[in-house]
Amino acid sequence: MDAAKAAFQAAVAAQANPALTDAEAETLVQNLKSTAEALKNTNPVTAGYYYLNDSRATASHAYDNGSKLMIKSGVTHESPATVNDVAYIFQFIPTGEEGKFYIKNFGTSNYVKYTGANTAYATSSDQFAWTVSKSTFSSNTFNIGKTESDGLWNTYTSQGFISQWNQKNDPGDAFVFTPVPESEITALVSQVAQNKLNVALNGVYERRLFSIQSAAFILVMFPTEQQKVM
Repeated sequence: MDAAKAAFQAAVAAQANPALTDAEAETLVQNLKSTAEALKNTNPVTAGYYYLNDSRATASHAYDNGSKLMIKSGVTHESPATVNDVAYIFQFIPTGEEGKFYIKNFGTSNYVKYTGANTAYATSSDQFAWTVSKSTFSSNTFNIGKTESDGLWNTYTSQGFISQWNQKNDPGDAFVFTPVPESEITALVSQVAQNKLNVALNGVYERRLFSIQSAAFILVMFPTEQQKVM
């Protein structure tokens, strides 16, 4: 972006230079062309939160079911986003290497990780560095994979999960990124934390209830000698 700005400013300044030679003008033109081409090839995906939908259907969205990366059709989102949307929101965290991100689900805090070909990509606490690159399917779509050409996410599965299919121009490999405003994420943070706490508390309650029921069953089926006398 800085190079493009500098090339543009140089071209503007040159217009006021009556001594500009043809050779100098040609150099300025070539600089503008090269910086424009560089901008065109720049990956616009940056750190942030996104909905990821299948290129073939705006209502088919990636989501985390708690252990697997899935795709679901007929999805609509509230505006602004609500707790009903959080499983469909993914945070892209730069790894420090160009074009690579850790991909974390906002609702579950799970990371998407590569689990091999012909299997659903898993979601867990393990980080995995994914490469985001432009898809050759259409100009507004992107591929996500281990590399630009391997381990690419694909939605062509009858089971509804996302797995590998290495074909960059395949529509099932092409995803549309829709940014979720930071203000909406901030408004949802406390609600997401409360949901996670509720799930944890429900788990504790269910385990406690099972323990009580088990103890009651044992007492009924195998009464102590004191209980028999009573």
